[in-house]
Amino acid sequence: MNIILMTSFLFLCCTGQKNVITVNDLSEDKIIIIGLIEQDYAELKEKKIKGIELFMDSKEEFADFALSGKYIPDGVDKRYQFISIIGNKGEYDLCYNKRSSYTPETDNLLLLMDQQKSVSSTSKKTLQKYSLNDGKIINIGKVVVKYTGGTVEGGSTRYYYSFQSIGHDTTALHAFKQSYPLIFDKCRNDVYFFRSESE
Repeated sequence: MNIILMTSFLFLCCTGQKNVITVNDLSEDKIIIIGLIEQDYAELKEKKIKGIELFMDSKEEFADFALSGKYIPDGVDKRYQFISIIGNKGEYDLCYNKRSSYTPETDNLLLLMDQQKSVSSTSKKTLQKYSLNDGKIINIGKVVVKYTGGTVEGGSTRYYYSFQSIGHDTTALHAFKQSYPLIFDKCRNDVYFFRSESE
């Protein structure tokens, strides 16, 4: 009994604020949006920067869900986070703004608290727009934020960033398949991929 309680407690601690979803959560009007964000600091001279925060936004009802971090790639001078949300069909935006702070605790780009802070920010900008009315599992691929510069001038670090979309990346789809095999099997014929015009 104590072992079961301890295992449940550890599982809840590891998932943080994210929920685990089931087949029952995927009603007819619901969709799952998954993707990967790569923050590439390799070309920065000074790597201690606040950086860019990316998050999904929509007027539709949606929530973040847990996706196992063990499928996140390893990378030197790179940080990775999954996009993993479940919500109603409709219009979604991938938005970004400058982070207000950077610490190891802010590594999770899509915590609900960060989303609410970002959504209320007047400095948010839309990177990509999605009209999601078909499909059940939507893989938006990988979005890379590449940082360059990193010179220190007058006590401030000056850096530049650019975005790249890689729609054919299946890292998040693989993680979802392994984390939620029952949902994936049910929706395997209803998986959509988004690719940019440059791909």
